[in-house]
Amino acid sequence: YKNNLINEIKTPILFDASCSGIQHLSALTTDIEIAKLVNIIESIKDEPSDFYAFCVNNIIKNIENLPQSDLHFKSKILKLKLNRNLLKHSIMTVPYNVTSIGIADKISEHFEKSFISLDEAKLLISNNKISLNNQSALARGFYIYKPVNSIVGDQSDDLIFSQSELNKFGNIIKQTVLSLIPPFTNLK
Repeated sequence: YKNNLINEIKTPILFDASCSGIQHLSALTTDIEIAKLVNIIESIKDEPSDFYAFCVNNIIKNIENLPQSDLHFKSKILKLKLNRNLLKHSIMTVPYNVTSIGIADKISEHFEKSFISLDEAKLLISNNKISLNNQSALARGFYIYKPVNSIVGDQSDDLIFSQSELNKFGNIIKQTVLSLIPPFTNLK
């Protein structure tokens, strides 16, 4: 593996639920660093590597580096407890071609979903509580998402997200993970 001596692999691929999609990509592309993160190759550390924690750290960095125009969105997302528990499922499904909306839907399971009227939505927008990418979503109202206590800190009593904000977060997660895993163009 390390010396690129194997030309053909005849080992059946089994699912072991240990970053298996990433494990397969690291093996097929012979990416040594990712192989260490998914425990195909032993790390020099005493404990196993954690690809999910690696991804979470990079997701947080990418959120922190959002442009000034995304300051409000960034401050809201960073109030969430962005950790392995919250993001593991979303990270794990990226190699299987999950969509950004699919990621947002999974993350929304950690939120209380409420339908609000057009008047309530306009008030939240005017008070800078939520933002929308698509104003036509306001036709009759729409859903808002309030994080459950387990994923927020103390200062988040009035934290509210729109579907478009969760979709944006899903896109950041997907693009971050895609930037970290070996691309198919590197297949050996």
